[in-house]
Amino acid sequence: MPERPVLSARRANKILLGYLGAQILAGLPGGFFVSLVREGGQQAYLVAFGAAAILMTLAGGLAVLLLSRKVAPTQLRDTSSTGAAWVRGSTPQIISGVLLGALLALCYLAIALLLAPQDGKRTSGPLATLCATPGWPQIEYLIAALLLAPPIEELLFRGVLFAGYNCSYGPIRAALFTTLIFCLLHITEAIYFLPSFIGIAALALAALCLRLRSAAIGPAIAVHFGYNATLSFASLATYH
Repeated sequence: MPERPVLSARRANKILLGYLGAQILAGLPGGFFVSLVREGGQQAYLVAFGAAAILMTLAGGLAVLLLSRKVAPTQLRDTSSTGAAWVRGSTPQIISGVLLGALLALCYLAIALLLAPQDGKRTSGPLATLCATPGWPQIEYLIAALLLAPPIEELLFRGVLFAGYNCSYGPIRAALFTTLIFCLLHITEAIYFLPSFIGIAALALAALCLRLRSAAIGPAIAVHFGYNATLSFASLATYH
């Protein structure tokens, strides 16, 4: 009987590259559409940008699902540290994840207030601008931040990517590599306020800890959701 292939770093990287490639391909028509409506005013531009962001996120998520089932079908429901652990987890674990994510977000907000520019002037990233714009831009932001990003990014980073890196490099380097990549892929927002990397890294490590402790990806998704939801509603309260 042939030996079952493991989810190695090489296989995990194929899924990561597929995720990035799908986002780039989806971004080409999305970017073209955004450029067409640029002359229609700021609101029209932001609505188009939000739609393009959702399209790119969905394309990346679809690539993760399809490639994961093709590259590592037997490891997706493996709940060990070298498996993707694509299982729900218990309800108490998920509730704990949401609460942990909310607590992390509150801690980050406290740090952000201390480190914010004294003159009150702060440049916002593209997603933060969506959140600050009433109407469809805010709705699109909430769809991307609450409904799409948590499951898609956790299935990839704390799921297949950590499992593959752990199998090839061990848990410490796997945690460091996946957290670093996660932070780098959020640079388009974090570059406008560098202390936000603190919150992003803390989110990544907390989600990973809960994924390993619960042997399930569901609680990691819950951490991500709780973090994003708390920051989102704090931002909405600020802008209103």
